[in-house]
Amino acid sequence: MIVGNSQLNDNCLNLVSNYGQCSVRFSINHNGLANDFVVDLKDDLVRIIEFLQQRCNAEEAVLTNTPSYTATGVGLCVFDSSGKVLETYYGQSDKGIVGYVRDWDYELLQQLFPHPNAVYALFDLYDGSVSRNLLIRVIQVCVSLQARFVATGVPAHCRKMGLQDVADKAGCDITLVSRATQNVRIITQHKDFTLDNNVTSLENPSLFDAGCFQYGLPVSRLEVVEIIKNMINGENPTKPLSDLAISCDLLAMGYQVERRTVDKYRGEILGIPNSNQRRRRK
Repeated sequence: MIVGNSQLNDNCLNLVSNYGQCSVRFSINHNGLANDFVVDLKDDLVRIIEFLQQRCNAEEAVLTNTPSYTATGVGLCVFDSSGKVLETYYGQSDKGIVGYVRDWDYELLQQLFPHPNAVYALFDLYDGSVSRNLLIRVIQVCVSLQARFVATGVPAHCRKMGLQDVADKAGCDITLVSRATQNVRIITQHKDFTLDNNVTSLENPSLFDAGCFQYGLPVSRLEVVEIIKNMINGENPTKPLSDLAISCDLLAMGYQVERRTVDKYRGEILGIPNSNQRRRRK
């Protein structure tokens, strides 16, 4: 079986032949020089491919740990609701994938890339410090892990998802996930999402979610935020709910949320003032 086209040198030969004692040799071309890399056994070939992939991933991780990198353009990937890649465009193309795509909405994307219930991801391209394949792979993993949330836009369908969860699924280092998810916009018919790990907006939520617990089982933080919002919307305006009262109600529903967490969700995420400021005088 022939693998690639390699120049004979001790480093290359030792690299693959010493891995699992694989049987490796080089064929000789008409000039008497080693040319083709030959592996006789299929199992040896599989082990070599796995080994080389590990080496590539390791080298890519080292490369992307460099502190400086430059965005060089915009890419677009079209997924189905399960996260399967349908179309991909990099930089300027016949579809006009240039900087102003940041202004595109779902209706325009549907006209240009008509797929039923499509999920569109707009992302930055980089100067070799993050490979295009890695960018697509990381975004694909994010969409697939949050497939139900992406398909419906309902906060209760969001699941707990962190950088390490994506790294494990994508088979790469967590630092690569952190870099690949910067400035990513995911557009669906229901809602626009981001992959900014620090965003906790209900209008344009992140697919990353620090999570909470209900009866000891992990649930989405956005689910709790939505419940708090509904509680406050339904309160008696002359006797508004305090953060402690909301925390007690959540505890009765099985959610493990402390008063200070309610204060953070209410104020920082929902932008709702405290109970004293909400109280209406008779």
